[in-house]
Amino acid sequence: MKYSAVGCMLFIVLLGGCEDPPVTPKAPGALDVWTVEATNDAAIRNAIIRQSTLFPYQFEPNGAGLNNLGQRDASVLASHFRLSPGQLNVRRGSESEELYDKRVKKVVEYMRHAGVPAQRISIKDLPAGGDGMASTLMIKIIEADASGYSKPTTGSDPMDKPTIYSGGAK
Repeated sequence: MKYSAVGCMLFIVLLGGCEDPPVTPKAPGALDVWTVEATNDAAIRNAIIRQSTLFPYQFEPNGAGLNNLGQRDASVLASHFRLSPGQLNVRRGSESEELYDKRVKKVVEYMRHAGVPAQRISIKDLPAGGDGMASTLMIKIIEADASGYSKPTTGSDPMDKPTIYSGGAK
């Protein structure tokens, strides 16, 4: 009887050790973090596509190659232009014409390697796309205000710039 009481006690102790510990989330709020990150990523992609513009700061300093930020944006734009044709703006900024031409060639090459057919894009040196007033006109208005002259009218369209690249022909 003594052995059976000890056996029962041992059985109860061991049985208690077989209980699963309570489940706690590995990362509290992980789903919330994923949701916010996914939403932000989608918003960033939409903004890149809406602007459809590569700026001078997205290239290597004094070089024609795209930096990491430029590669990310060019990748997003390539994904978009594979499905939908459109205009891609490559801003010249204060760079020389020679450097700017090299940058445009690099962008065309990047798009081709990313699977974008040449006829799907045209490249111009225009302000970023999107809703609102053209930034070139806004700059003229700000300059006019600063100098005391009257505001410029919209008589000439600042968007009338020549196409730099269109489907392989310049």
